[in-house]
Amino acid sequence: MGKLVLEIKDVSNGILKDVNLEVEKGDFFLILGPSGSGKSTLLNLICRMEPLASGQILINGVDIYSINDFDKWKATNIGYVYEKNNLISTFTAYENVELPMLAAGVNKGERRERVLGALESVGLREKERFYPKKLRMEEKQRVALARSIVTEPAIILADEPTGKLKKDQTESFVGLMGELGKKTGGAFVVVSHDPSLKSAASKVLEL
Repeated sequence: MGKLVLEIKDVSNGILKDVNLEVEKGDFFLILGPSGSGKSTLLNLICRMEPLASGQILINGVDIYSINDFDKWKATNIGYVYEKNNLISTFTAYENVELPMLAAGVNKGERRERVLGALESVGLREKERFYPKKLRMEEKQRVALARSIVTEPAIILADEPTGKLKKDQTESFVGLMGELGKKTGGAFVVVSHDPSLKSAASKVLEL
């Protein structure tokens, strides 16, 4: 058994009831379910974007609902990939990837090294100065993926990350997430309604 990075214990909040799961370092943990099943709610709870009715959520053994300056803590411990990438249109790919480190107070020299490394890892090193409008949909998602891993977080949450991609792009993107998880040791927690992602997952929870 690997190192536990995420523990969800008896979590409930309206939609969800008594959810338990454990995610280990390097996992690709897939949460499957139809719309309204509580997939996104679970991610929101891990980000403290919704109130927790009961239970506990721990990341690296820390009860996240007990952390005072959670936003700053989250910047270095939780990455996030959105379905619509949530890139800032007036920022270059480089500047978008850099954002979490600004929130975390990382110095300029280290920021540059990490941003270029993250872009390299998703195959977009040469497009650091491109604005989102100049990127294809899959490239935008890869920039979002680079942004999610740049602070080397314990957990990377992905909410329908392939929802806007074609089938071949989906396979490529899922493969890239799996590779990055193994390379960095970060655990991916991916929610989707697409059962084809099962083949890439190390663990699956169906809601």
